[in-house]
Amino acid sequence: MIASQLEKLHSLGPHVFHEIAGGHVLLVQSVPDQQVVVVRDQIPIACMFEIHRLMATDGTTTTSVGYLFSSQFKTVNNGGHIVTFLESKRGLAEKSEILIKSEDLVLIHFPNRGTMAISPTIDDYTRLIFDEQ
Repeated sequence: MIASQLEKLHSLGPHVFHEIAGGHVLLVQSVPDQQVVVVRDQIPIACMFEIHRLMATDGTTTTSVGYLFSSQFKTVNNGGHIVTFLESKRGLAEKSEILIKSEDLVLIHFPNRGTMAISPTIDDYTRLIFDEQ
């Protein structure tokens, strides 16, 4: 991802997937103007997304502010979630695996089909669904 795309993160709202060059960003909090955002370590998960942590620093402290998602497969952004999938395997999945379930991100993998990343804080109804499961 180029530096100019990282600078645009200051104007993006949290808890919604935003499309930027090189993928999609999910911020878990707003990024203050005086902080610099950098792409850090890749999360070691086997799915159809490559996921990196986004960190903001002011030179003294470093804070996790979100995630960068990229995929070589077809990806669709619906604001509160993104899905990447094999075009040839469209249809109902027979199996699913929850790979991540946190306050900021739910990642569901459908083996040999696709992967869905969900922002559970997009609205109260979505949060309720995941809290009850």
